[in-house]
Formats: sequence, structure tokens, C-alpha cells
Amino acid sequence: MTLDPPRQAGYRDLNGVPLATACDRPLTPFADQPARLAPGCANDANLVQMVERREDLLRGRATGPTLAEPVGRAALDYLRGVRTDEQRDRRREQAAQVETGDGR
Repeated sequence: MTLDPPRQAGYRDLNGVPLATACDRPLTPFADQPARLAPGCANDANLVQMVERREDLLRGRATGPTLAEPVGRAALDYLRGVRTDEQRDRRREQAAQVETGDGR
């Protein structure tokens, strides 16, 4: 029994519709077995149906800004001891609850 080489994930253009390259393989690896889809074909075909824009499978879009900047800035502010307005408000509310005995 010989196994096929590892499958490369990808899609090819079929009249403007992406077709999973996994589906290009023969349906069954052995003549004495019932017909079945090539490994990965059904999964890739289902993924084609789930993407927002099918053309993204053929040529990806430019990525937008990442969330790393705000997260990194917040981490630096924390390390530097910088307090935001929201943190100051929260501290005031906590102090007021302690003074009035309303803390839980």
C-alpha cells in the first residue's frame, strides 16, 4: 500500500469560483474499495461555502490594523503606573462605597 504525499492546501480558479485542489485527486486510492472523496476534499469544499468572500481564497485581502497596538499601549501604561480616567473613576467609586459602608 502506498500513500499519497502530504496534501498542499490551496484553491484554483474555476470560472471565478474557487475549487479546492484536494478535490483534484482521484476519488478512491484503491480499485477494490468503494468510491470516496480524496482526503481533505469535503473539508475544503465546505470551507469554500463558509468564507465571506470566495475570491479571498484565490487572492487574499490586505490586512487591517492589528489589535496589538492598543494592547501594547495598555501594558506599557500599566508598567509605568499611568492611570486612565476609567481607572480613576473606578477608584473613586470603590472609595465612596467603603466610606458609606455599601461595599460588598
